Amino acid sequence: MRILIIKYLNILALLSFLAWFLWPNPESWGFEWEPLIGFILVLVTYLGLEAKDHHQDSVSEIEQKKFKPSEPIADPDDIDLLRTFRGLLAPGDIKFFREHDFLGAFPNEPMKRLFEYLETWTTVEHEFIDPQVQEEHAKFRRKAEVLGQVLSAYTTNNGKFSTVKPSASQAGPTPEWVRKEAEEINQRASEFVEAHQEFLKFARKKYSGTNIL
Repeated sequence: MRILIIKYLNILALLSFLAWFLWPNPESWGFEWEPLIGFILVLVTYLGLEAKDHHQDSVSEIEQKKFKPSEPIADPDDIDLLRTFRGLLAPGDIKFFREHDFLGAFPNEPMKRLFEYLETWTTVEHEFIDPQVQEEHAKFRRKAEVLGQVLSAYTTNNGKFSTVKPSASQAGPTPEWVRKEAEEINQRASEFVEAHQEFLKFARKKYSGTNIL
């Protein structure tokens, strides 16, 4: 602000010296050095202030570029691993776990892919190099493990389908304990789906521009 005020004062001084030099008393006009020298001095001062401002702006831009954090570079291995993850747990499987009521029978395929993920993604080859991505994936995996545990404990495989209700009870009324087990699976499945979506949202933000999500 102080420099701006000085600039304005310099402009007024320039105009004053210019008026003094160009519009003297017509009856006694004669060439005078004082207004010309004053005009030149004020002009030099003004140009100096402009140059100083320009230099400061240039330095600021350089400093901003110098300290601006660079965009994170996605590791190719992480990109490939994320593609594998999305291929193993497909959108159709996630839709199934979101919408199905496990009080009724259900096809085994979505559950098979869930268990395949739990059984195979146990080595360092299935860990993300980026620590933040790996941390988010670990949160999801914990939810997947809980879902896998209740599915293993409460369901019976009947060929192509599985059910919470035992075969011997299929024709009769549904016992209360079956309802409770199905309700728990439903809850764990909802938590699993939510964690899956949160992980993909994080990965999409992290790897935006890679065209994998």
